Amino acid sequence: MRRLVVFGIVIATAGCDGVGGSADVVARVGNYELRVDRLAQVMAEGKNMPIRREVAQQVANLWVDYAVLAQTIAEGAPLYDSAIVEAAMWRDVQQLIADHYYNEVVAPVANVDSAQLDSIYNADQFRFLKHIVVRSAATDAPPVRAERRGRAETALQRFRNGMSWDDLNSEYNDDRSRDVGGNLGVVERGQHIPDFEAAAFALAPGAISDVVETTLGYHLILRPPLAEIFDDFKSGIEQRLILDADTSFLDNFADQMNISVRGNATDKVREAFRNVLASKGSDVRLGSYEGGRFLMRDFIRWFEGFDPAAQTQIASLPDEDLETFLREVITNHVLVIEARNAGMALDSSDFAFLNDAYLNNVAVVRATMNITDQSLGDTATTVSERSRQLELRIDQYLQAIARNERTFVSVPPYLADTLRASKEWEVYSAGVDRVVERAEELRALLPSSEFAPGPIGVPATPPTNQ
Repeated sequence: MRRLVVFGIVIATAGCDGVGGSADVVARVGNYELRVDRLAQVMAEGKNMPIRREVAQQVANLWVDYAVLAQTIAEGAPLYDSAIVEAAMWRDVQQLIADHYYNEVVAPVANVDSAQLDSIYNADQFRFLKHIVVRSAATDAPPVRAERRGRAETALQRFRNGMSWDDLNSEYNDDRSRDVGGNLGVVERGQHIPDFEAAAFALAPGAISDVVETTLGYHLILRPPLAEIFDDFKSGIEQRLILDADTSFLDNFADQMNISVRGNATDKVREAFRNVLASKGSDVRLGSYEGGRFLMRDFIRWFEGFDPAAQTQIASLPDEDLETFLREVITNHVLVIEARNAGMALDSSDFAFLNDAYLNNVAVVRATMNITDQSLGDTATTVSERSRQLELRIDQYLQAIARNERTFVSVPPYLADTLRASKEWEVYSAGVDRVVERAEELRALLPSSEFAPGPIGVPATPPTNQ
């Protein structure tokens, strides 16, 4: 399976980061609004929550994600139809399309028939090995090393006298090797230390080595006959061939598609990290490929698929590594385009997988936020009643996670963007500024011992959605 670098989603939104609105409101979704004083209170009382503008922006956008989900539920709007599922599972859709293309183009290269496998087994490049290791460090006292070598010699003699490999492994192998039956699987020349490799590659089929001393201790190495390990050997060889074919395919593909990264691309990407949301519609050119251009909005779509910790790592990459990463993302982007052009599409099993995964994702979010249909019960029978209850619950949940009193969960970005596209929403810059001012005032009135520096309850990353 060809694993793409990263996945995410961005869909053109109906809202934006605005400068208008009431001076008392920081964010709005339809008839829901997050007032400046309320967010300031949440931040002021939040345990270890730093009062900074980027944090206020982040929390306001988090509230927008919660609110668009809550409004969708309150209105009884489609949340589970196939179009939303496919859009919200964008990352998985890209992977499935790439998998189909990969299985069509690359995987067949690695198929090995019986004759080919026999030839590979008898050649000098690969071995399938099992071993027993009696561990002994070079710093062990001479009597200890002698005892360990004697144990390995005894094991060898008992095997040659008819003891089964399974019994030998159970009695003599160390814990790590014993748990896998002593299997090393398929190894290639150059993979192990010289003394071990020399003994292993000198073995005839079915033979076991004399005791081999290495820095790890004392080894017995077995080369099983092909008939005994046919399936495992075939699988191991095909996996290695797939890896080689995958690397070769991607290198050739990048050359064939004339994939390139612009000279100032890393600087532009670093600028975008400071305000990811504002960069979603950017037409800034980062690279090109045969027949197309790779724009900032394309990059942000892929970038959003990373979890916050990975986004932080990406944002801190040195320029050379960031450029390499960007080239890989462009390659994956073009690969999916080519896959679709080649007719790759989702099948019924793909749709079943996507639907199950989506239902689980939404169920986890709703249960964690206490906004399930069961939790709402029969008391909220009208849209307005459900809306009021849901608005109250997202307010309570936001406060609870700021205080580290509840488990944090976010609406997955591809689902959040899908729902934002169907709602009128806005985050007001002036409101964000006012939140910071007001939160500082409120924090000053509270005991300072409660607010020692520490992580925010809502995960924060250098790339900020404004």
